[in-house]
Amino acid sequence: MKKFNFLTVVKGKDLESLKGSGLIGIAPTPAKGQDLSDPMNHGVAGFIAQMKGNSDFNTEFDQVFSIYLSNDGQTPGDISFGGYDLDKFAKKGKNLIWADQSANEAYWAVNTANANFGSVPLAKYNQQVIFDNGMSLAMMPEKSFVPLLKSLHEQGFNCQETMPVWSCEGTPEKYEKLPPISLNVMLNAQGQKAEIHMPKEAYLKYDPEQKIFFLLISPW
Repeated sequence: MKKFNFLTVVKGKDLESLKGSGLIGIAPTPAKGQDLSDPMNHGVAGFIAQMKGNSDFNTEFDQVFSIYLSNDGQTPGDISFGGYDLDKFAKKGKNLIWADQSANEAYWAVNTANANFGSVPLAKYNQQVIFDNGMSLAMMPEKSFVPLLKSLHEQGFNCQETMPVWSCEGTPEKYEKLPPISLNVMLNAQGQKAEIHMPKEAYLKYDPEQKIFFLLISPW
């Protein structure tokens, strides 16, 4: 593809732990002003904005990118630009959910009507849910994090703040009974909704050596 622009950085800060020769940001930030037509004088537009405005790309590919994130150390992740491969990366029988982007130019995000921990409400009002592939942990507003801790306590898990994540005392037997965290996602302006479920394995992890659980959600 022609007419793609990149920044060359000779010195960076707080990037020492990254193993790679460069960074490609995939935020949905649109191009502004003359970022695309005159980047040397007006700044370089983001990668996604350049792809969206690139005639070579749009002639051959769809305006789509897809990410597969593995939850183990043996299966490699994948990112594809221009489409997606359900046969290779999706579980059989699972359907795609298409949701409109919320009013957020910094992150890929959707609007939600509410969030619940089993039958316990974590939020009864509209919030944005951000899908960020660069995060190691999930984050939750403090107003929702407090009722989550209370609900976990009622389920037999006593959690306390430790570094780098909260730790919880509980038993494997009680762990098997924990409900998912469900997000009621707003799909479009017509009011259609769909639920995304976060299973217990995604928010609470057991360490058999220490015999303790770690909460994979941090308050924000």
